[in-house]
Amino acid sequence: MSDHTDIQSFENALPCLRANKYSRYPFDPTSLPFDVSSSTYVEISKGSNVYDILLTHLASKSIEIDGLSKAKSFSNMTFSSPDDEDDDLSSCCKKDIKNTVGLGLFAFSDLQGEVMYALHQTIGDPIGSNCGIDFYHNLVVFTQKDVSVISNFLKYLIEQAEATSGLSYKIFKWHSRHEYWRMSGDCLARTMDSVILPEAVKSKILNDISRFLLPETKTFYFRHGIPYRRSFLFYGAPGAGKSSLIQAIAGHFKRSISFLQLTDKDMSDTSLLTAIQQLKKGTIVVLEDIDSCFSKDRNNKIQHSKVTFSGLLNALDGVGSSHGQIFILTTNLRDQLDPALIRCGRVDVQIEFTHAVEEQIIKMWGAFYPEATHLAADFTAAITKKLGEAKINTASLHHIFVLNMHSTPEEAIASVDKIIDDLDFLNKVTAEEAAERAKEAEEVKKTENKEEEE
Repeated sequence: MSDHTDIQSFENALPCLRANKYSRYPFDPTSLPFDVSSSTYVEISKGSNVYDILLTHLASKSIEIDGLSKAKSFSNMTFSSPDDEDDDLSSCCKKDIKNTVGLGLFAFSDLQGEVMYALHQTIGDPIGSNCGIDFYHNLVVFTQKDVSVISNFLKYLIEQAEATSGLSYKIFKWHSRHEYWRMSGDCLARTMDSVILPEAVKSKILNDISRFLLPETKTFYFRHGIPYRRSFLFYGAPGAGKSSLIQAIAGHFKRSISFLQLTDKDMSDTSLLTAIQQLKKGTIVVLEDIDSCFSKDRNNKIQHSKVTFSGLLNALDGVGSSHGQIFILTTNLRDQLDPALIRCGRVDVQIEFTHAVEEQIIKMWGAFYPEATHLAADFTAAITKKLGEAKINTASLHHIFVLNMHSTPEEAIASVDKIIDDLDFLNKVTAEEAAERAKEAEEVKKTENKEEEE
């Protein structure tokens, strides 16, 4: 897979693989139970994507051979796994622990069942870092065959680790300091039916993506020299289903999600371009709350941010990437975006998410009370009467059903008045007031960032 730069980096280093002098070996050859001179080896540095994947593989797949036992030395790393109780897109996974092997020499089998070895070690003296004393770690993989055996095996591990099914999706976050996409979670996918949106909205985006993924569409893009990527802007009321729909799209089309955090203090234009160039195939690139990055005069809203407005435009133009990625930008405040950011070619489709309309209220009632669809009109009337001219988002509507999870349909309808009274944020808020509150919150955030830097 040509987009895996970890594989490319050590394949480019092949001339150094067979060193003639022990002083050039990144290990002590006298400590190994096999002839190093007849071996091919690859050094994998800590901080690369494949480093963590291989250590996890060795924790469960090491074998006993030639006096070596199965792995008994372990470390662990925090990982994210599906959690269907959290609906936030970037934190929809609960924290879990995955074992990785500790230091030592381990044997394992390649794709053909032949024995390979992996040496996990520290090199040199301890060094000081921002987190205290640290050691330099590396991982060396050995085979008696050609280096392609190692490359193919590592590619296989990466493919397995990144595989996405319709039941879950992988989350990747760009590691700006080490410049690679690190898998940070395996999350439970939303079913498309569970996302209650107006049918016209849902059909529009599903049909558009389905058409974009057709082979003839790809041929059209390449024939006319157009970067093969599709970009969407999800905008509108908060809590209206933007994040939920992204989760459902990932599951429906069996795609991973790659988050780009433009306000990361280590993210620069160069790092952003590298991130785009190294995007996984079959991924959805998400830039949440894009309005929080730049003001209308194109200056950074976050002081420590190094990404420029022009750097972001280059990224959205598809520079360096044409593997069929789908970009989704989200915002609650489209009117605060620079027109250049969302012009045709950078944003292909704009989808508005409004407060809940009657169609959604009826559908949500049917989803939670399928045995009482005849009462949907009564529930809708109770909601409408209580709200008056105010609006309710689907997140708040969902909250009503959660609070009534053990209630009868009649009890749920009767509870509407009290529950809405308790939801203070349902008080009428004009667009001007919402914008002013957002501006005040941004000023507070700038002050906090400035204090942290000082």
